[in-house]
Amino acid sequence: MSMSNTEKTVKGIHRNTRRKFSTEEKKGRLDGLENQVRASRRHWNRIPGSVRRLVVEMALDRSDLTPRELVWHITDTHDYFVSESSVYHILKAHDLITTPQLQRRLG
Repeated sequence: MSMSNTEKTVKGIHRNTRRKFSTEEKKGRLDGLENQVRASRRHWNRIPGSVRRLVVEMALDRSDLTPRELVWHITDTHDYFVSESSVYHILKAHDLITTPQLQRRLG
């Protein structure tokens, strides 16, 4: 016979949590039930802040370049490769990308 989700949870405490608490309480080890500090969730492929700043500075200095041309320029002059989509996302986050429709109306 299976239990429904509401039967598994009593007063907001999941069955597995109650079982763990009960087991630890019997052993006299209540300190193991304290909330644990999690390790940092840094992404292994996150672009470093220094490179992000470089992309923004280059975009402000060379506003005539598209994100693709900016990638080429950064790769050629700074020996660091960053993808076109990453450059686009960085520039978009700093409001340095305008939509093509807006550019057509203004131009």
